[in-house]
Amino acid sequence: MIEQLDYLALEVKYLDDARDFYEGVLGLEPADIDEDEVRYPLPDGSSLVLRSPGRVPRGGVHTHYAFAAPEREIPRWRERAESEDLVTWTHEFGDSTAVYFYDPDGHCVELCGVADPDAEAVAGLFEIVLEVEDLESAVEFYRDLGAKPLGEGENDRLRLDAGAVDIELWLPRLGIADGQGGLHVDLAFEAMEGVEPPSEEGRVERTEVEDCVRVRDADGHYLTFL
Repeated sequence: MIEQLDYLALEVKYLDDARDFYEGVLGLEPADIDEDEVRYPLPDGSSLVLRSPGRVPRGGVHTHYAFAAPEREIPRWRERAESEDLVTWTHEFGDSTAVYFYDPDGHCVELCGVADPDAEAVAGLFEIVLEVEDLESAVEFYRDLGAKPLGEGENDRLRLDAGAVDIELWLPRLGIADGQGGLHVDLAFEAMEGVEPPSEEGRVERTEVEDCVRVRDADGHYLTFL
């Protein structure tokens, strides 16, 4: 069902401070700017949305997520973050290196190296971590949407392939760089034409929003299908 991530929305307390970080440190260029929201289009066709409190769906809080970036750029990203007095962590994943640091609102930002020599400095969203209460039930829900588990996972987490982005489902825990799964994260996906998201009483709330279908899963995450 899931074909392409359209956006990831994060909640930020003060939009101006968040913009200073995402534009000044990460070099993102805003496309749409409202009083309480700003959208940053990314080269992979998705967008990062920053949203002030005051509407529902809210953006995610304390959300660990990752951008893909050329492997050769990872040392530069670490130097850039440290030049802004940000605490950084690095981790090796086989032949790839990732650097982690935090934005002003406590979101754990990861830049993970990819081998693509033509990739831009911030190539797109690579991974999003969601906190869930019941891992087995959450995995079943996302599998019903077409996400495919990658490996067996662990007792407190599982990674799934959701098309152009990976979704990690975590029970409450701390990960690398003390990152956490996001709460009430707002995601939008382009979905396969003619395929409807599941609607099971007690598991999800489903509403029609203009030409879209929006579901709220059992953990309070919102998923809009365009």
